Amino acid sequence: MSLISNLGKGVVKKITAQKQHFFPPLSWASIKVLKHLDDAKEKQFSLGQVKLVYTRPYEIIHTYTELFQDEIYHFTTTQTQPIIIDCGAHIGMSVVYFKLRYPNAKVIAFEPDQANRLLLEKNININHLTDVTVVPAAVWKEDTVLQFSAVAGQGSKIDLHATNTIEVKAERLRNYLQQPIDFLKIDIEGAEDVVLADCQNQLHMVQNIFVEYHGTVQETSKLTGILSLLERSGFAVYIKMAADNLAQPYINKVTGTAHDVQLNIFGYRK
Repeated sequence: MSLISNLGKGVVKKITAQKQHFFPPLSWASIKVLKHLDDAKEKQFSLGQVKLVYTRPYEIIHTYTELFQDEIYHFTTTQTQPIIIDCGAHIGMSVVYFKLRYPNAKVIAFEPDQANRLLLEKNININHLTDVTVVPAAVWKEDTVLQFSAVAGQGSKIDLHATNTIEVKAERLRNYLQQPIDFLKIDIEGAEDVVLADCQNQLHMVQNIFVEYHGTVQETSKLTGILSLLERSGFAVYIKMAADNLAQPYINKVTGTAHDVQLNIFGYRK
């Protein structure tokens, strides 16, 4: 068989194997335009049925690709009205994804950061989403008030020791797990181990769970604790890297930031 024939068959095979996207992918031209936009002004983005209000172009490039193009939160359900809990909803891109993918879903979205929450509410409105409850609170192991470090972007977090913080309301996540939950997303910038430990006796109510793990290279026990908890709760687990922060970990052993290690942990029933 000739080289040209082989190449032709390879191209055809690649084209036919390409994934059919539920949402249109970002084009090269769109990415180039987004990269040259400022990080301060409020802007609007529209692609297919997705409409987003945002300020930081990087979050659109990264999060749109992850959520809408790659669909990392896509799950199957037999429920006519699946219940989804979104802890750390940020500006609402995940909420928009859930409601466009599962139009009849009931979504409960937690977001303690006021600036993020304003954009979250705008994104709910601009997409005409219904059955979305926005809870202006962090999730925690008890109902209380916590010190919260509100920083630009997706890094706002509970911080019990920092000095430059604001007080935010926190609600016990466990109290929301008294009914069957089809999908539980936890992206709470380092507080996931504390919250999950408090919820462990209610995780049998959860069908699918996503945890974005944040830790340092010195916190191996924190990671293994989460994985052991998920296994005990009956979840099979798949792990992907969320951010490659240490390109040469034997040379540069720490990043010097709060989170050396960021992992996407996918849990689903065995």
